Amino acid sequence: MDVCRGGYSGGGRSIKYNSHVPTADHYLFLGNGVDTGLFDPLFRIVDPDTVEMTIDSLPGTNIGVDDVDSTLATGEYSVFPKAGCIRYSAADTGKTITGTYLYMSDEF
Repeated sequence: MDVCRGGYSGGGRSIKYNSHVPTADHYLFLGNGVDTGLFDPLFRIVDPDTVEMTIDSLPGTNIGVDDVDSTLATGEYSVFPKAGCIRYSAADTGKTITGTYLYMSDEF
């Protein structure tokens, strides 16, 4: 299990493959910050069907893939498979968010 580390809110930042550029809202990049998930140099995509997030020790609710328009309630998140991140509710800012997921890489 990888632990999701670090939050991101506001500002612009290009990420791997320019598949998603979070410029507002609350995003969390998946990986250990060094060499897993988005931070794996061979990262390709997160399998959205395997993402399970826990927010403040409670199971989160995945509302869908690549959803930038919905207003998220407490405990809800959206997965961005190509970007290797999730978008979470503003109400969950400052809470502990951990998760499990599988991702595909270029390793063969």
